[in-house]
Amino acid sequence: MIIGIPKEIMAHEGRVAITPKGVKKINELGHKVIIQSQAGKGSGYSDEDFSNAGATIEQDAKTIYEADIVMKVKEPKPEEQELLKQDGAIFAYLHLPPNPTLTNALKDKNMIAIAYEGVQLENGDRPALRPMSDVAGKTAVLEGFHYLRQEQGGKGILPENAKIVILGASGIVGRAAANTALALGASVIGLDLENNLLPNTEKYTAEISTPENIAQAVKSADLVIGGVAIPGGKATKLVSKEMVESMEPGSVIVDVAIDEGGCIETSRPTTHDDPIFVENGIIHYCVRNMPGVVPQTSTPALTKETLPYILKICEKGITKALLENPALIKGVHIYQGKITNKKLSQDLEQEYTPIEELVKE
Repeated sequence: MIIGIPKEIMAHEGRVAITPKGVKKINELGHKVIIQSQAGKGSGYSDEDFSNAGATIEQDAKTIYEADIVMKVKEPKPEEQELLKQDGAIFAYLHLPPNPTLTNALKDKNMIAIAYEGVQLENGDRPALRPMSDVAGKTAVLEGFHYLRQEQGGKGILPENAKIVILGASGIVGRAAANTALALGASVIGLDLENNLLPNTEKYTAEISTPENIAQAVKSADLVIGGVAIPGGKATKLVSKEMVESMEPGSVIVDVAIDEGGCIETSRPTTHDDPIFVENGIIHYCVRNMPGVVPQTSTPALTKETLPYILKICEKGITKALLENPALIKGVHIYQGKITNKKLSQDLEQEYTPIEELVKE
């Protein structure tokens, strides 16, 4: 089997889908990795590092996309969608609910599309999502405080004087954000479902996530962090436009759920080149690849979780690997051109086909 690793082209995306150690392990199984030149540069890996591990270095992205399975970090952009192989396979963060164009491209190519964010263990843990959610939660706080500075248009307050509101406080993003904010001295209100509430502390207050509680908390917040998302489905809009309008000018919103469409009504995707916009005096930071700017932390953490699955695919082949691995098969959002994730089909109002009807011995 040939595994293709393209260079990420999203703005300031420094991650790469595999490490040299991962390449070596694939080679030891008798399979081949082709990787685009300079793909690992942002993560601190040279072409020589990958070559020494056994990878073949290719200049042209088209060659990479001819591999048996493409493994990458971020979802294919339009220029990459044109390169997708007919009847091919891809293993990546796909974030399909807000992207019907990509969904249809994968269907039209009759592809098998396995979403990192959809891989789920029996206990509900999403191993490929967890490390990046942790990075994103920490980054959200750091970026939020940066834009609270007066020269950035913010209120001009230090963390120790700030009130932070976190939506989805018990999730990976929420916990990472809360711990980071508290370490910097901020006061935090964490909103979540009643059975998920974290214990109160001196500077942390847990509240049930009701429309009334959200509205009250958001109104007085200096920084709101949206950490609620449903992998495979669109994020629920928990903060309305009216709630945003109630905030004081110079306050900041960081919507970490933007990959799934955002959990704040006024959010829209931004990039690291142009990370913010201001609406009703409120600074919005909605970058879709937040962990991409700390790739030397993010890449090893991500590949530690994804490598075992690609090794299983190499060893068994895609069909058998899916049949033998309940966590991996849950990540299949499209199989040979058919949508196999029910929530995705509902959000896009397209036909749903249970994966069990398609993947057979």
